[in-house]
Amino acid sequence: MSDATDEFTAVFREFAGTGLRDVWSFDVESERCLYIRRDVAERLEGHDPARYIDNERYGFITRHTYDDLTYADYEYTVRGFDEFTTFRTFFDGFGVLASVDADADIAFDALYETLRNTEYAHGDDTGLIDDYTAAADD
Repeated sequence: MSDATDEFTAVFREFAGTGLRDVWSFDVESERCLYIRRDVAERLEGHDPARYIDNERYGFITRHTYDDLTYADYEYTVRGFDEFTTFRTFFDGFGVLASVDADADIAFDALYETLRNTEYAHGDDTGLIDDYTAAADD
């Protein structure tokens, strides 16, 4: 794992604890799993996470649409599902998508601010999209 992977994963673990399910980074062409909990990895067998992340890539376009439609800047999106909640945000050239257990109590605004203040949220060479092997917990 790279320093960027470790730092981003640590931020999510700080906010979600054992409720953290997975963390992905992506750009317009590729995606990288930074972290995935073992039970989540098992449930994804037979599913294609890249297809789901393809849908999240629309955020590269829609976040600019929101900037044009509102007087406030886009920061992040939260979606609730029956078994988990997703959090998505964008930084310089890449996006981050994570999921937490549905019952996890997360201060998403504070999570966003903490991520935004990491050194890896700014700059072209973050190391968050390079080739990887995902880390999984038991």
